[in-house]
Amino acid sequence: MKRLESLNKQLNTKITQPTNQQQQKIDIQTLEFKNAVPSHYKEHEKKMKQIAQQSIQQSYLNEINQWKYVGVKNNITSHVKSQPNSSHLMFRGEGYLNDSIEELEKMVFNLHEKRQYIESLKEYTTLEVLNPTMYIAYIRLKSPIVVADRDLVVITGVIKNKDGVIVVVSYSVDYLRKRPIKKVVRGDLRFQTWILQKESEKKTKITLVGCFDPKGSIPQILKNQLSQNQGYNIEYLQQYLNMTQKK
Repeated sequence: MKRLESLNKQLNTKITQPTNQQQQKIDIQTLEFKNAVPSHYKEHEKKMKQIAQQSIQQSYLNEINQWKYVGVKNNITSHVKSQPNSSHLMFRGEGYLNDSIEELEKMVFNLHEKRQYIESLKEYTTLEVLNPTMYIAYIRLKSPIVVADRDLVVITGVIKNKDGVIVVVSYSVDYLRKRPIKKVVRGDLRFQTWILQKESEKKTKITLVGCFDPKGSIPQILKNQLSQNQGYNIEYLQQYLNMTQKK
């Protein structure tokens, strides 16, 4: 009988609402969790600033940088150059697009989401957003029939210089939640930078500089050809602009 009375007493006990102070504490904890920044964010920000400054210096066409002319395609100029103690060429592309630097920054930052304009892009997934101007993504690239597909896990961020130049930086990172898969070779994007310089309100100069190691067994001649074509990737932006401006 006593046990039954005790049970009834427990069932009839009113559930008390948290006090305003308790509720406020819960809300603050939730807010802090949502706005938490991963510990490695600052490390990547520092690295991106270094890459951005180095890329700007390396982008100049002068005797020191020793860029070799490849060609011009749809008003986009391509160059490559060798690196000390490396078989991988650096690539460089340059072009002028008729849109504001602010709009082109958004396009470049989210370029892979416009996959319909990138023939080589087979898969794209955002893995983690570190902050509004930095994220980690998975990219799978189509390869010729005789070569296995390549994939990448890259981090991308935006660096804005005091002189108004905007640099969108990307490079490969290790990411435990996206390990390599069978029959796909994990490539290494050493670095890639889109350097945006304002020419006028509706005209922007874009310089693309980077180095990509496709890994795996690929003849050197194909690696060189890949690097020579990388500079023309600015064309993807031009295609997107042409389509959107027609609408």
